[in-house]
Amino acid sequence: MKIKIAILVLVVTLITFIGFEYLPHSQAVFDVNLTVKNGEIYVNNEKTDIERIATFCGSPYVPLNLIASKIGMAYEENENGTVVSFLYKENRLTLDFNKKTVLLNDAPYTLLYGVSKKNISDKTYIFLGNYDIQNIYGIIMEYDEKSFTTKINTGFGVIAVDYSQQGGYQSESVMASGRTKLLTYANNIAANIKGSITIVDQTSIGTLVNDVFKSINTPISLSELKTGIRIKNLTYKNANSKNLAYIMDIRFLAALANVTVSPEYVRAYKITNHVNDIYVVGMFFTFEGLDISNEDLVVASVASIEDIANSVLPPTEYDKIASKINTIADTLREDAKMLIFVINKGIIEAIDLT
Repeated sequence: MKIKIAILVLVVTLITFIGFEYLPHSQAVFDVNLTVKNGEIYVNNEKTDIERIATFCGSPYVPLNLIASKIGMAYEENENGTVVSFLYKENRLTLDFNKKTVLLNDAPYTLLYGVSKKNISDKTYIFLGNYDIQNIYGIIMEYDEKSFTTKINTGFGVIAVDYSQQGGYQSESVMASGRTKLLTYANNIAANIKGSITIVDQTSIGTLVNDVFKSINTPISLSELKTGIRIKNLTYKNANSKNLAYIMDIRFLAALANVTVSPEYVRAYKITNHVNDIYVVGMFFTFEGLDISNEDLVVASVASIEDIANSVLPPTEYDKIASKINTIADTLREDAKMLIFVINKGIIEAIDLT
């Protein structure tokens, strides 16, 4: 009997040990069992003198204490180095290696990928996960697992923008705000599914987006004018009624003004975990050949409806549509909303406007 109990205790102990060995990253906050590798780190396209990176279960880590000054981050530590902090813009991350606590702006915080302090050749390396750094500070971290190279960009990286033939219509300030919002949006998804996030070329998911814009640019029939606008590939399953109505208004104006609506890309992200890949794409609506900041869109739309709809619709219906044109155009000028597509398994899973 005692032998059976001893065996049972041994089995439970082994299971417990294995369980701790393979804890999810979110629980393995300190002393992650990293593998240190010879690698390279670039900051804003310039190679640094840092020659060590680390990985754990395929996830990349960089010695944040050594690269902090290179990315404009303030690094501080107490006398014995047991408490350290990293301040970048308005976010301060504090690590207490004695108490094994993490604070973000003085509030408790859980690192998804954990942290590890290592002494290598008389130099201290505080390794933090690339994607934790990206989530906390909004700094883009790109990693090439073949060459063990991390590229850090503090200016949100190279912008993947596909301008129309007439050029982009959004100001740089609006585009910068869009990039910030999109990164936050993508980071929230990445945190929920415990995935890594990278910038990708929008052409990898361009077909689905282009199909939606083709539908937006399809001429409106007389029956649609009376019963309501429709757009293929968009339903209440992937967009709420308010967002759908906004996109319908875009098609309404574009059709009446006889102009083409194109996506003015902000950026595309790929979020990867062990299950699947999710793409998050942000873009603004571009009315090719027209500047919605002035009255050009309204003038073109009203002229079109006078030529087309006025001859087949009663005056009261025409007046309603003409009034709607002005209301929609005013909304577009004030909002400059960014359209966000969430694509999963080749299907548009969600559509949002921000």
